[in-house]
Amino acid sequence: MKRFHDLKEAQELLDKLISKEIPKSPDKDLYMALYDNMLGLAIVMEPNDFSTISAKSMLINATHRINEYVAQCTNENKKSQAERYKGQVGINLVQLELEKNHYNAANRIALSNLEHVKKYSEGYVAEAYSVLAYTQFMLGEYQEALHTSQLATNAHVEIGNYDGVQASREMLINCYMKLRMKVKAQEEAQLILDKSFQYEPIESKN
Repeated sequence: MKRFHDLKEAQELLDKLISKEIPKSPDKDLYMALYDNMLGLAIVMEPNDFSTISAKSMLINATHRINEYVAQCTNENKKSQAERYKGQVGINLVQLELEKNHYNAANRIALSNLEHVKKYSEGYVAEAYSVLAYTQFMLGEYQEALHTSQLATNAHVEIGNYDGVQASREMLINCYMKLRMKVKAQEEAQLILDKSFQYEPIESKN
């Protein structure tokens, strides 16, 4: 519902979650983290002076809840589930910082979160690389962003996500243009036109 921008329906489902479903769950802490994350993202859908601040508070709270849950949970499968979810919360936090043009803060979170998802949640690695590349680009670290975007492209290729592949190639084009490598940029543009799943050669950061 959130992704389709149906805020009213999202709010009704969140209300049902907090009033009826979570109280019945033996994993209340984990599902409260899910609730905090989703509520934070729903808040952002109604932009005002405090929406981003409120949403950030909810996402930070979700992270704390997950940490507390993992610390006391003895079920390895559920702990793994919580750690995977923490990776998505981290990506959401990066995106909130980017919305406020807090590029240094976004970059710090993105770097830390990438290491987390590499360890706990391979399914989020491609997205984590992508958001890190964007923070690097916005900080003017074009060579770093180029390298990270190559890794992001290949990670999206691995999971067959063409939208992710295309977005990563677009970032590569931006990096190549900033680095005055127009031929490389043209090659990437052709790969987009071809809808190619070709792997990117990983170049040195230097």
